[in-house]
This record gives sequence, structure tokens and C-alpha cells, in this order.
Amino acid sequence: MAAPSLEFNEVVALHNSGRLVEAEAAGRRLIAAAPGDAGTHNLLGVILARQGKPGAADMFLKAGALVPTWEEPYANLGLLRLQEKNHAAAVDALREALRRKPGNSGTAINLGNALKETGALDEALVAYRQALAPGPHQAAAYNNIGAALMERDTAEAATCFQHAVEADPTFAAAQINLGQALFRLRRLEEAAAALKRALELAPKSPGLDVMLANALRDLGRMEEAFHHYRRAIDLAPANREAAYNLGLALNQMGRHAEGLKAIAQGPGIVSVSLAPQATHPARLEIPGGPHFIGAWTLDQPDVCERLITLFENRSDEHFKGISATGLDAAVKNSTDLSVSPADINDPAFAPVKDYLRQLEACAADYAAQWPVFASMFRHVDVMPFNIQRYLPGGHFQRVHAERMSFAFLHRVMAWMTYLNDVEDGGETVFDHYGIAVKPERGKTLIWPAEWTHAHHGAVVRTGRKYVITGWMHFPPPRVTG
Repeated sequence: MAAPSLEFNEVVALHNSGRLVEAEAAGRRLIAAAPGDAGTHNLLGVILARQGKPGAADMFLKAGALVPTWEEPYANLGLLRLQEKNHAAAVDALREALRRKPGNSGTAINLGNALKETGALDEALVAYRQALAPGPHQAAAYNNIGAALMERDTAEAATCFQHAVEADPTFAAAQINLGQALFRLRRLEEAAAALKRALELAPKSPGLDVMLANALRDLGRMEEAFHHYRRAIDLAPANREAAYNLGLALNQMGRHAEGLKAIAQGPGIVSVSLAPQATHPARLEIPGGPHFIGAWTLDQPDVCERLITLFENRSDEHFKGISATGLDAAVKNSTDLSVSPADINDPAFAPVKDYLRQLEACAADYAAQWPVFASMFRHVDVMPFNIQRYLPGGHFQRVHAERMSFAFLHRVMAWMTYLNDVEDGGETVFDHYGIAVKPERGKTLIWPAEWTHAHHGAVVRTGRKYVITGWMHFPPPRVTG
């Protein structure tokens, strides 16, 4: 390429100073005067992309065509496609950039990111490993390899994150990832130490305070945990995760009134009335009684499809299913979305609000069938709950009950609705009774949270399984102030 002209340097200066409108105008004038200038086409593409204006891709393609050996326009095009979430197009552009300059570590990392988003994890790992040569991109490469391996091999992921922080001790994201991986591995002392170092690098990160507090909680260092939960809330008063985890930690200490107050002020609590209703969904009979498992078919099962759509549309909020023993796919293998009662009046969560009305009718009918239960209280409380997806091979195979620790003494009932028919597998098995409930759209269960109703979720062999599930809690005395 020819040496840059004074006019080109002027465009660069305007761009670097953030004067993008002027830079764009100057760049267009230069292209009009010198239409074969590849450098100006590439730079104008960057300027347009920074402004979110159309035409950036055309500029990068023109620059790449003018100089067939120059990789930068295709690297920039790949970044643009990544930002647009057009991951397949990003892969194509970044592969072309690497064909033109095979040793570019930054481009290899971006290619890995694009491949990962398309689900091509093995190819993404190959691309990331191409960027491992010593240099400024080494820490990022190790961090990206670790992130790609996190669900497949957490121990190897932790090793990669360790290499990343050794290559760049100031790399906060890698330090955070190291702490998360160590937490999953239940190497809690190491996790807490890593997260403390991360907090030194990013001191105003409420999410990081919550991660550290969770590790400290599980180590039994409760006062330190409380400090970091409260610090997260001070930094971000609307941080529901911090309030919820603070509430759970307080419950674990037996300070249930304080814990439930924290939850109510964070993700929220909604009351479900047990008052008799004129109508209720049709009851289903589960053989083998008495077993105190209530079952119904929802009157308006179309809400199930709406809940599945809500789940799929919020993929950025998904997380791997976790049980009381932590994150372990051998125990529970699902993808979950947490729903906060505080959100139910948001129009986006209308399916949840409609569903809770039907659940309330089922709960009222349950109370009508068991008058002693109805006599205990007029309503029960529902706290944050989950929508879950199980793919083939997914399960919750550990036999468990819903009240297995001091933190959850206030749980009285569990509830679940199957949101779709499952082709094969996925039954809910109540082990003491030899009952296996087949997943069918709209089928809703309510059962006691106690150990008497230990259960597990069988492996989904064919198709997908979607459920919405949560708990009904003893209503505590209302705490004000």
C-alpha cells in the first residue's frame, strides 16, 4: 500500500479525536478524489461502524478487493458481523482475514468467539489455541479457551484461567473466571482468594461482591459474606441477586424474618390465596394414594407455549441448573431462567402473571381437598422460581426433597407445571411411592416439600422438556421498616 497522504492523516486525526461526523465527511471527500485508496475505504468503514451507520461492510469489502493480500478489512468486517450477532458471516470474514495473515492472534481469538457462538466449540478451541503464542493476546487466548471449556471440563478451564492471570495479573475478567471455576469445583478457599484479587482489580463490581459472598457463605464465614452482600446492595440498590442471596444466607443462620425481608425487598414475594374459588382446573387422578400429590390440567394450556417463548427469548439470562450440592451435571443437567415476583406486572412477563392465576386456582383446590392444610393459613408465599429446559440426556437424577436444610424451613409445598409433551423420558418419579408422572402439556403438580416426597427427574431420552417450578412458603409475620 502507498504511504498515507496528508488528507488521509487528517481523517485519522478526526477519527481518533472522536469527531466522527467530520471524519466521515473528510473520508468521503478523499474517496471521491482517490477511489482506489484502500486505506481510506477501510477507515471509513470503521467510522461508519462506530456510528452505527449502514455501509460499513461495503467499505471493508471494497478495501479488501483493492488490496487482495491485506487482512485488516476482513478482520474489521468480522468484528462488525460479531457486533451484529451475524456469527456465520463473522466466521467467513475472519477466516478470510486469517487466510491472508495466518499468524494474527487477535483475529484468531475473534474467530474463536464467532465459532463458539455458532455452536462449533471444537473449532473455536482450535482457533483460540492458534493465538497462544507469547505476546499481547496470550492472556485473552487462555481466558477464551477456559470460557469455552467451562461446561465441558471445569478443571481444565480453571487451569487456563490460571495461565491467563499469570500472563496478565491485571486481567480482571480472567481473575473473575478463575474464581468462578474454582467455586464450581468447590475449591472454596482458592475461589475466595481469587475473587478477592478480582475485587481489587474491579472494586466497584456488585456482581463480583455477590460471587465472593457466596464463596464465603459456603465456607461458613458468614459475617464476611454479609459484608459483601450488603456492599453489593450499596453499590447497586436494585441488585436482586445480592438481596436474594443475602436473604438465603440469613435464613441459613436461622434469621428467617430478616432473610425473608431481604428477599421481599429484592426479587420480591407474591402471595397465593388459598381461599375457595368458584371454579378450578380439572383434577387429575394419580394412582396409589393417599400420597398428598395434587394434580390438575390447566384450563388455559396456551399459557405453556407463551412461557416457553418467554424462556427462549431471554437466553442472555439463562444459567446452568444448580442443586443444593452445587453445579454438577451428573446431579442436575438443565438450563434455567429465574423469574422474580417483582417482575410479574411487567408486560413482558404477562405469561407468568396469567400462569400464577391458574396456579392459585390449583392451590385453592388443593386446600379444599385437605382442610387441615387450609386451616393453617389463608395464603402461601411464592418467591423467585424457575423455568427450565431439559434437552435429550437432561435430568435431575439426584433423589431430593424441597426442604433439606435449615435455610428452607419455611418451604411448605412444591409446585410444577409441564409446559410441553415429552416424547420419551423426563418423568417425575416420587421414589417412596413408586409413582412416575409423565410430562404432558399443562399438567400441574403440587406436593409437600418434606422428605416424605423425595423425588427425581428421569432422563429425557427424546425431545425436550420444559417446566415451570417453584415453592410455596409459610407466610411469615410481615416485617416493616
